[in-house]
Amino acid sequence: MNKLSQLFVALSMNLLIVGQASAVSPGQGTSAKMTLIKELMGLQGQEQGAQEMIKSIIEEQKISRPELKLEFWKEFESSLNKIFNKYQDKMLKIYEAEFSEKTLKDAIAFYKTESGKNLLTAGQKVLMQNQDLLIDLQSEVADFIMDKLASLDDAKGAQKKQAQ
Repeated sequence: MNKLSQLFVALSMNLLIVGQASAVSPGQGTSAKMTLIKELMGLQGQEQGAQEMIKSIIEEQKISRPELKLEFWKEFESSLNKIFNKYQDKMLKIYEAEFSEKTLKDAIAFYKTESGKNLLTAGQKVLMQNQDLLIDLQSEVADFIMDKLASLDDAKGAQKKQAQ
């Protein structure tokens, strides 16, 4: 699996973890609740994580396409930001549906404690390591499936040749 494919697999697996702050559409829950959701997402480092992911994707692509001009990369980055914003809106709705204002307040209070800060820092490292493991697992399972199915096809082909 090439590096770009790994990035997109990682992106798809972590959309609920990594996001980017965006404007809340009118009518999306209470203003107070949306403010709490954004604060929680901010404490979780979601905007920073999204910006780092976008930067990583762009840098990886710049290496493979050095002939492309700065204007292209600015538009490319803008398009990636729009994609992240679309998913951010969906994430806001998920948080809104799953968490009460009290739960959000309690989580924010916890994440502001030393233990909460440590959990966020260590948790991000653990998630990144898990992401790498999941990518490896996904690749290994895909290889296994392809090999297993290919061996079945090979066996059927050999049987047909013997029958003829």
